[in-house]
Order: sequence, then C-alpha cells, then structure tokens
Amino acid sequence: MNKDLSILFDNRPSKACKLSILVPVRNDKRVFKLLDALKLQILPCAHVCIINDLKPSPLLRELPNPIQGVIFHSSKDMTIAEKTNALLAHATGEWVVFIESDTIPHKDWLTEILALCASGNPSAIHQGGEMYVKGRNFNNFLFRRDLGVPPFDNEMQYAQDTAWFTNCETKGIPIIPHSMHALIFHDALTLEGDMRFFKFAHDYALIAIQTRNGAFFRRRLLAESYYAIRGILSIFALIFYYCSFSLRRACPGK
Repeated sequence: MNKDLSILFDNRPSKACKLSILVPVRNDKRVFKLLDALKLQILPCAHVCIINDLKPSPLLRELPNPIQGVIFHSSKDMTIAEKTNALLAHATGEWVVFIESDTIPHKDWLTEILALCASGNPSAIHQGGEMYVKGRNFNNFLFRRDLGVPPFDNEMQYAQDTAWFTNCETKGIPIIPHSMHALIFHDALTLEGDMRFFKFAHDYALIAIQTRNGAFFRRRLLAESYYAIRGILSIFALIFYYCSFSLRRACPGK
C-alpha cells in the first residue's frame, strides 16, 4: 500500500474479477453522477477503484449499491497521473479501463467494454478513439493488466493519457482503435472552470519536447484554434511553455 493512501471504503469481491474500472477523482462532485450511471449497468465481473482528492468537496465515502470496489483517500495532493499510477498498482482485474470522474458513460458502455475484453487482443491496448470531439470523450484505454504498460508521467497535470498513449506507441505496444457505440460524454472545457486550458497547454508542450515531435505541437495549435477565447489563450500558453521547455533543455545549467 502506498504510504500516502488509506482505504476509506472497501467491498471488493473476494474472487478475481474480469475488469477493474479506475477513477482518479479531480475534486469534482460530478463523480456522484458518474457512479449513478455506473450502478445501473454494473456487473459482478467488474469493480471500481477510486482515489479521492486530499480535500474533496463533498467527500465520497462509499460506493452505491450494487457497485463493488474500493475508495482510497490521499493524504497529499496528487496529480491525475500520480493517482492513475496508484490505482493501476492496486487494480486486481484481469483487464483495466480508465474513466474520468467528470464523465458520463452511455448505458451500454460497460457491456461493450466487457465484450471487448472477451474478444480483444490481449497483447495490445484498445483505444476508444480521439479526445474532445464535439464534447465527447473517447479516451477509453482498455488493456490486460499483465501487458506491462509503462507508468504515467507524474509531471503531467491534465494530459496524462495523451502522454501515456504516446509513450506506449514509442515503446512499440500495439494500439488498436475501436469504434465505440456506447460513448462516454465529457463536459466541455469552459472559462468558468479552473483555467484547465493552461494545464493542458503545459502538458502538450512538454509532450512535444519529450518526444521531439513537432507535428504533434502543430496539431495541438490547430486544434486549440477551434475554441474561440479559450483557443487564443491556449495558443499563447502553448507557445510560451514550448519555448520555455526548449530553453531549459538547451541551457540545463540556468
């Protein structure tokens, strides 16, 4: 057990299950809506693992019936990447899938994921599609727990899945696209939020520098341009972080 984690709630099944659903919580009360959606489709062969924030509001203390799983409480602030790594270390299912706490899955999402577990290539990562398309989030990364995937980069603040996906590709782990019928719906990013676009800009620039992938950087600039005010701010932030990381790498002693 990670020394920074304690178990707040645990009703995991005694027998090994087919699927672990991992949920790193972002201090977001929308996790209750996610659990309300999951409890209508949960099956005995799947369980949920959650990490609360250091100071969640309100605190998630238990899982609603009939969901089985575990809730960890963190004694320190953790990035989403750190939470995801910790959840992966405590997963017990044969297969693992990630879902974010501010998303709502289609009513048939779990059924489709489990069908993919039964028929999917066990030596590959199955990807639900691209992220942030018309308010939909497709970042369903499904893989066997024994596949030996690399850990998430703890430096990533919000784009941890994009960085992880890129890292897996670099290491030669096959990525198999899968057209999900049962989608996950994600809230659009807005200025009323916590200025997350600056965090995404930080991560995207870092990914471009780490992978020396100028094409990725240009694609992100183009993508951000679709988002009006957020796009303008994100473009400036992305260029700033990219130049900052480039200078830091060119002059490591300064």
